[in-house]
Amino acid sequence: MKYILTPTLSKGEGGTAFADLYDLGLLNSEDFPHFKGAFINMNNSYMNVLMPFRKVVSVTVNQYANVNTYEAKREKYKADIETGDGLGFVYPCMYDRQPFYQLNAVERNLATGESDFDKAREKLNETLLDILQKL
Repeated sequence: MKYILTPTLSKGEGGTAFADLYDLGLLNSEDFPHFKGAFINMNNSYMNVLMPFRKVVSVTVNQYANVNTYEAKREKYKADIETGDGLGFVYPCMYDRQPFYQLNAVERNLATGESDFDKAREKLNETLLDILQKL
């Protein structure tokens, strides 16, 4: 299983500009705990329980995308989803070499702008309960 995360984006000037922590020289993709130039979770524990879930490329941001930045970020990072806290969880796990999984519920469709936080939270809670029952 591979989960690839790109570090937090910093808001740039104007509506479409942004810079990541690599662009700013604050991170080097060759330094630990990077794996193959990214933060990739190679944990295979409990694969049978987690097999049905889609494995995604995620970008962790400090400001969610809008119409102006959505396509630019998607093209640059090949990201399937954006999170506001993904790397904050992943980085310490990888740094300490702790196995982990991270589940995300999509609460806002960036392409259509549709949003339903309550539905996303409900679905995530149901999914977590189902996983725990299978363990």
